[in-house]
Amino acid sequence: MCASDRGLRSKESGAFCLRLCPEVSSLLVDYSGDGRYLASITVKKRERSIRVWALPSGTPVCELRLPASALALDPHGRMLVSGDCEGRVILWDLPKGRYNRELHRHDSEVAAVAFDRTGSVVASADDTGVVSVQRVAEPEPRDSFDTNRAIRVLRVAAGGAMVACAGAGLTVRDSRRTPHLANLLAKETPVSSLAFAPDGSAFCAATFSVSGKDTSRIIVFCTRTLQTTHILDAGRRALCFVRFLDQETLYASCLLEGGQIVLRQFDLRTGAFFERAMFQIGGQSSPRSAHHTFPFGWPTGQTEPMLHGPSVWVCRGAR
Repeated sequence: MCASDRGLRSKESGAFCLRLCPEVSSLLVDYSGDGRYLASITVKKRERSIRVWALPSGTPVCELRLPASALALDPHGRMLVSGDCEGRVILWDLPKGRYNRELHRHDSEVAAVAFDRTGSVVASADDTGVVSVQRVAEPEPRDSFDTNRAIRVLRVAAGGAMVACAGAGLTVRDSRRTPHLANLLAKETPVSSLAFAPDGSAFCAATFSVSGKDTSRIIVFCTRTLQTTHILDAGRRALCFVRFLDQETLYASCLLEGGQIVLRQFDLRTGAFFERAMFQIGGQSSPRSAHHTFPFGWPTGQTEPMLHGPSVWVCRGAR
C-alpha cells in the first residue's frame, strides 16, 4: 500500500482511496451518476457550503455558500439539488454552480433529497417526515405524504412512482398500490443507505447495529410484493453504503470499527460475496460516530464515496 497526503493506493490490486478537503468537516457526500463530479456539504468555522470536485482528479469545480442540509447530483452530472435549513429545495446548474430555480419549500429543515435514475424527478424530505415528489420540468410537486418518521436517507425509483425513505425504520410509498404507504422495518432499526435495482424490480436497505451486539445486514425487497428476497450479513458494527451494479449484483462499501474500509460485491443468485479492496484510513473514528455522514448516491464504474472524520475519502476498487 502506497500512502501520500492525497490518499492511498494498493500496489497489488490497483485500487485507490483519494482524500479530499482535509481542512474542513464534511457532513455528507454524493456523486453524479456518470462519475464525473463529487459534491459535499462542508463546514468551516461554523459556515456551511457545498463544494463540487471533478473526478478522478479531485479538482475543485465550484462552491455554493448556503446553509445546506441535504444535496444530490443528477445521474448525468448536469444539475445539483440542495435542501437547506430554511426548507428550500433549490436546483443548480453544473459545472458552474449557477442558480436555476427553487423547486419547492418545506415547512421545516430539509433532511434528504434525491434524483431518480433519469434525472427528471426529485424527491425531498423534511425533518418532520414529510416527503414531496416533483418532476424537474413541473412548477409544483405532484405528490406529497407524511411518514411520521425521522428520515435520513431517500431514494426514488425511475419516474417517481415509488419512493423509499429511511433513517429510523423503512417506509415505502407506491402510488400504484393501495394502501400507498407501507412500513417495512421497525422504527428502532437504523438504516444507513438505500438503493433501487436498475430495472426497478428490487430495492435494498443496509441496516446498522448501533450497540454492536447485532450483525449489520443488507436486506433486499421485491418492489412488486414488498416481500424480503435476500438477507445478507455485512458483519458486526459495519456501516454499509450500497448500490446495484445490475439486477443480480450488489456493491457495498463498509466502514468498520477502527477506520477500515472494505469494498464488497454480493451475488444475489448465490448469496456469495468477495472483497474487491480494503483500506486502513485511521483508527480514531468508529462507525457509530460516522453514522450521520452517509452518502446518497453511487456512480458507475465501482467508485464509492466514504466519509471519515474531517476528510472526504473517495475509494475505487480494482477493475
